[in-house]
Amino acid sequence: MTVEEYLNKSINTVNGKTVIITGANSGIGFHTAEMVARKGGHVVLACRSKEKALDAINKIQLKTKDAKLDYIIYDQASFLSIEAFVNEITTKYAGFYALLLNAGILRPEKETFTKEGFPLTVGTNFYG
Repeated sequence: MTVEEYLNKSINTVNGKTVIITGANSGIGFHTAEMVARKGGHVVLACRSKEKALDAINKIQLKTKDAKLDYIIYDQASFLSIEAFVNEITTKYAGFYALLLNAGILRPEKETFTKEGFPLTVGTNFYG
């Protein structure tokens, strides 16, 4: 049995349920978004940029034509973005089924800081 066959067999459908996934444009977040869409869920991809979100949405739609997908801009390294994210999901998606907090950063290319002045990794992964 392949991994995909196992996941398809083992994961229940989520028809009509809204699942919000942070960091959904790459890695585990992307593959989770793809699986939830395949299982009939309405996926809200929370990504740092519109371009990354739309790219991920297009890739998911190539495999799942009838996928129900939206996106929210969400930068976990910015307290303002976090606050806007919380406000949007509690108003626009108030009855969401699940929130998967997947976003994070590991070893940024250079020493970078959040808008609040924290080292990027600490500001994103711990304070964010």
